[in-house]
Amino acid sequence: INFNGNYANIAGNSIYATPIYDCLLDTTPAFYPAKQSDYYTFYTMHDSNGNQILSFPVNLHLCGCRYGNSWAGSNISSIRTFPGATLQCNATFTDYAGSLSPSVVFAQVVTGGSNDSPNVRLAPQQEVQWISTECTALKYEIYGPQNTSVILQLSTKPGRNLRPIGITLQWCEAGFALHKDSIGLLQCECSDFLSSFGVTCDINEGTVSRSGLQWIGLYSDGNEATASTCPLRYCNPNVAHIKLGRPSDICAGGRVGVLCGQCPDGLSVVFGSAECQKCSDVWLLTILLYAIMGALLVAVLFLLNITVTFGSLYGLIFYANILVVNGTIFFSHSYLMPLEIIVSLINLDLGFPLCFYNGMDDLAKTGLQFVFPAYLLLISLTIVVASKYCLNWSSSGTYSCIHRIRRSIGKRAVNVLATLIYLSYSKVLRTVIDIFTYVDVYIHNDNNAVRVWFYDGMINYLSGNHILLFIFAILASVVLFLFTFAITIIPIIVVHSEKNVICKWLNKNMISLPVSDAYYSPYKGKYRIWLGARLWLVVLLYGLGPFLGPQNPSLLLLSHAILVIIFTFIQIRIMPFGEAVLAICGKNKQRSMYLLNLLDLFYLLNYALLALIVSYLLTKDNNTVPLKVVVGSFVGLSIAAFFLIVIFHVIVAIHKAWSRCYVTPLNNSETFHPIKNQESENIALTSSTVVGFDELREPLLDNPSQDLQ
Repeated sequence: INFNGNYANIAGNSIYATPIYDCLLDTTPAFYPAKQSDYYTFYTMHDSNGNQILSFPVNLHLCGCRYGNSWAGSNISSIRTFPGATLQCNATFTDYAGSLSPSVVFAQVVTGGSNDSPNVRLAPQQEVQWISTECTALKYEIYGPQNTSVILQLSTKPGRNLRPIGITLQWCEAGFALHKDSIGLLQCECSDFLSSFGVTCDINEGTVSRSGLQWIGLYSDGNEATASTCPLRYCNPNVAHIKLGRPSDICAGGRVGVLCGQCPDGLSVVFGSAECQKCSDVWLLTILLYAIMGALLVAVLFLLNITVTFGSLYGLIFYANILVVNGTIFFSHSYLMPLEIIVSLINLDLGFPLCFYNGMDDLAKTGLQFVFPAYLLLISLTIVVASKYCLNWSSSGTYSCIHRIRRSIGKRAVNVLATLIYLSYSKVLRTVIDIFTYVDVYIHNDNNAVRVWFYDGMINYLSGNHILLFIFAILASVVLFLFTFAITIIPIIVVHSEKNVICKWLNKNMISLPVSDAYYSPYKGKYRIWLGARLWLVVLLYGLGPFLGPQNPSLLLLSHAILVIIFTFIQIRIMPFGEAVLAICGKNKQRSMYLLNLLDLFYLLNYALLALIVSYLLTKDNNTVPLKVVVGSFVGLSIAAFFLIVIFHVIVAIHKAWSRCYVTPLNNSETFHPIKNQESENIALTSSTVVGFDELREPLLDNPSQDLQ
């Protein structure tokens, strides 16, 4: 071996050559042998100036050890790890002079400090490793039985200069089990139960992997359990590796438990959010807030005449309905929270966390979702009934309140009622779907899966209080079906009323309902069935959520985009909305065949493009910024259009109040007369449609033939 040209800069003033086997020493006077070993032949050499260029390692110094997520310093004497887990110790060799001396390090595992244990072993390739620089990383994997104590001995040669480290092999963590590999090494690996569901494990981190929204955790009896999915707002979709028994890894909003369906002790479920918060029973006073909000909403609809009768709300409500059901996908960033709040309010939700009472759980929260829509409908129905009685009372000459009720409230009562029913439709539908949704939880050591309610994994499906809520949901779903079916079938019955005896009887006795008049008035005669088609589309889009949303949000949005695009294409062909007329005191009338159609198409295309783009972005990494920009832009434009609609109605209301003349947006059928008095096409509006305020009759409160003069 020729040492000429070697420098000692990388290891102090010493250079080390690889172990020398049967090597003849150069007899040049500048070099001479210093010591021989009975295992290897080492040489301590000096150059002509006396600088040491080869040294013999005598001391092993530990810089520290890392095991799992823990770190111990140089004075470590014992470590707790798991069979098969990687133990990394950083070490350095020095010679007699204290200089760095690269060398091989020998490792041996013994029990009781002396006797070898055939069941506790190191990986074969780790018994001899190389230390070349300061604090070189040495990695060891100790295999053996659980709950075993051994000693890891490090030395410069077997049996010499020992550096012992006490090792305790712990019981495998939750989700792991002791397995023997092909060469007989015992190590902690994924339990057979989790492996059967495609789960992989990392014993070094003590974590198990998950895909998408798969839930993996511990059931109430402490056994491992898994479910194919969990609620999107409850589980964190961005965490791929979790530690069983640590709910914060997989659950969002401070949630815990099976499917992240519970709140920790002392915290409660809140309205408007999936978070758990500390609440008190004082929050029950917010009932007053909800009562005021409901009355205020009804008042605004009355005063501004923002109802479905005009037709401008159909596109907006459809847009908000579909947007909120995928709110977790679209509004996943706090930056978009203001937009989420506005969309939620349109859907009769909050969009921000608000306590109700201490200890509220998801079952109670879901059941209470029916209360606010019922309250709004009760207010509106009360006004309608009061108006009718007041009209009858006035006709008898008992009391003349007709002028106050008829002018300020009576004319719009049924229109507002129809609008509130339409607004409540999607909220009730979402609640019913939530109650019906379930998932199967598979538990270790249990041959049968446990079917639980999707939003609380500790509530067995159709048991306890859930069955009561389920029965109520069935009743609500029947009402929804009858409403949707009626909205769809009424135009068909009316069209065939002249030719079919049954349809004629139904048209005469059942169809001329004021509420149906309010819904159909914006549509052309032969396309009034399109409102029913819109409702069925909402049902279909909502129904896709439980099947596609949790497992594949991208596919869910893609399916939404395709269905809405098909619906939009057909609507472009038929243009279902009729002619809109804007009139102010009988002057400056503006007639547009496409006003309502264009407004409605704007919302349809907005959602279709939004769903299509977000579906694509979800398949890409680092999509946070693009998602915020896209969602913010599309939803912002839609909300801006909504505000313009509100501003228009405000202007109309102000003109009405100041000019004391009738100012209103009129469409092709200000009053939807049953088609027995008109052709299937629209009745064209003329200038005579706009009349003085006192002369305008309100047919929605009584029979169309009755004059309210």
